[in-house]
Amino acid sequence: MQTSDRLRPLTGTGQKWPRRLLPLETLNYEHLRQKCLCNLLGRIVDDLYASDTIKSAAWALDYLENVLPLHVSDETEDLVPRLLEHDAADEAVGKACRALVHEHESDGLLAAKIKVGLELLSRARPLPRPLDFIVDVLTFEENLRRHVAWENAEFLPLARHRLASEDLSSLGSAMARRHGLF
Repeated sequence: MQTSDRLRPLTGTGQKWPRRLLPLETLNYEHLRQKCLCNLLGRIVDDLYASDTIKSAAWALDYLENVLPLHVSDETEDLVPRLLEHDAADEAVGKACRALVHEHESDGLLAAKIKVGLELLSRARPLPRPLDFIVDVLTFEENLRRHVAWENAEFLPLARHRLASEDLSSLGSAMARRHGLF
């Protein structure tokens, strides 16, 4: 399934996208997809030349190029500013927001490195330094799993507790626009 396909309702169902997006639930759902990405990356590095590596690498590359940047923007451009607007003086909120932004930046640097290898694998081309690729992927996978666990356990509950329903509604609208849902 192409990334763009997940944004379209099934044809013939008569369903339309909801006019209101539940933003924290949507972020949590995306974290589940990130866990799936980690599982897929683990399978790729377990056997770089398996029969499904080309498709798996193409899907992982598409996710890293097209989906993950939207998710990061949802959090850093929309969620973090709303949290800081309400609780700028609260050191716990500021610390959590800074940690989130910092982790997204460091994950982005590592993702850029592994995208090069995924591009090669998706085109059935050999990796120039396969061990470096494997180490980078395993590091990215470990970092992403830890980051998602932290967000689900601490950051999203903090946001749920601190943001008013109006904030959540405007956050959902901003995310829906970014994703082209309305």
